[in-house]
Amino acid sequence: MKALVTTAHQLFEYAEVPAPVSGDGEVLVRIEAVGICGTDIHSYRHADPRKQFPAIWGHEPAGVIVGGARDGRRVAINPIQWCGTCESCLNGRNQLCRSRKVMSLGLTQGAFAEYVVVPDRNAVDVAPGVSSRHAALSEPIAVGHHGVVLGAHLLDKPIAAARCLVLGGGAIGLGACLSIRMQAAWSLLLVEPFKERRLLIADIEQIETADPASLSGRRGAGFDLVIDAVGSGASRKAALESVAIGGVVVHLGLADEGPGYDFRDATLREVALLGAYGYRPTEFREIVDAMGQGRLGSLAWAEAEPLAEGAETLAALASSQKSSLRTLLVP
Repeated sequence: MKALVTTAHQLFEYAEVPAPVSGDGEVLVRIEAVGICGTDIHSYRHADPRKQFPAIWGHEPAGVIVGGARDGRRVAINPIQWCGTCESCLNGRNQLCRSRKVMSLGLTQGAFAEYVVVPDRNAVDVAPGVSSRHAALSEPIAVGHHGVVLGAHLLDKPIAAARCLVLGGGAIGLGACLSIRMQAAWSLLLVEPFKERRLLIADIEQIETADPASLSGRRGAGFDLVIDAVGSGASRKAALESVAIGGVVVHLGLADEGPGYDFRDATLREVALLGAYGYRPTEFREIVDAMGQGRLGSLAWAEAEPLAEGAETLAALASSQKSSLRTLLVP
């Protein structure tokens, strides 16, 4: 099969490699679309010790099962693999499994390829009529959804009565917005620095957007739930300054390890600060189901490029020569 193989830092080769073979409890999936995650772009810019060489990246895939009892079924792939027996798994928090493996990290093959093998339980059926290009958006949307679900549990009011703020208009931030809207929150604002993104999101999904400067000087601006889908020193500062007394801040992004929160301020205003990772398998399925029911909007905000041009696409994204809410690679 053909695959985009990284042989060294920032070096990629579109090459012929052996096709994977499924074993017991596994399925072979022919990839039809796979997203380029912010983690991939970050790893392109700065070598990630979790990504080894040679390797195949990509952990946001969708495609069609080949062979076996589910032959021909279109699926979205949950890239997080779990043991099923540790305390976290038994409590339904499989994404925190002690033996967790994530597609494309470590020794696990990624999906920048024509085929991939995954555990059968990780291949989630999508509804008829849902394209693989849309199904490949399930993973980042599920990350945003998980953060919203966790934050909603900590609110002292129903989310339908909450004022919600999302920082960052990438696929995860937009996913959080789609989840909040699906749960009929009272109000929702997305803050994003790039004007092109703001206009695109407002036009396609009719979500109210604003520039980060609009938050300046609005300490305790009254947002009950703040989702930080950036995870930078600047966004952490903005999140804490924007949240209401007794509100909730959920930290989803992993942009940098810069300055942290003012915990004294958080304590005096009794603000709940929560980190959120991945999503539960049930939440991933909730997003796939919601997509099939048309509850997530048009999903017309992703761009597609050929897998054969993946090296050039990654370089363009990493150097900010290209910007999109989510770029998909198509074999």
